[in-house]
Amino acid sequence: MRAAIEQHFGNCKFQHKCLCTIKSSFEFTEEHQLYIYDEKDSEQPVRIVASNEDLQLTVNNQNGKLICLTKTDNCLLTDDTRKCDCILFDDEKLFFVEIKSVSKSGRNKSRKSAIEQLAITVNLLKARIDISAFTVTAIICFKSFEPRIINASANTARAEFLENYKVRLEEMNFIEF
Repeated sequence: MRAAIEQHFGNCKFQHKCLCTIKSSFEFTEEHQLYIYDEKDSEQPVRIVASNEDLQLTVNNQNGKLICLTKTDNCLLTDDTRKCDCILFDDEKLFFVEIKSVSKSGRNKSRKSAIEQLAITVNLLKARIDISAFTVTAIICFKSFEPRIINASANTARAEFLENYKVRLEEMNFIEF
């Protein structure tokens, strides 16, 4: 998958101002658990952080598979394209992830924006790369450590997303490989 993405989209477009430890849009790991953080209103892409740092998404990789974090926003794709923050994949699963840092009162507006960003990124990738061999999920990630009840409008949005893009839409802050 990395080769296909790099063939069609290249690599980091911001190396001249990049502060990343790994100066690439692609970061691989076999860690059993990793943590993702996206700094709000920053020009830096998402990054893998330690468990004791501020984090928004936990990725569980119990089998130690090779996982690729593809930093899309502020890295792989240019600023003139609305897109999700990152793509995570192994040899079977592919996750499009949009991270939002908002208060509970701002979730609806942020959710709509996240769905739009995920849809654009899904369409962009599907237009150039065959992802049919993967189990594909789009994730809206709000920083929260308490379970939430899914409301009816969220179920409608998920059904529409599945129908329109053939991709499951979920709201969570935990991914399992």
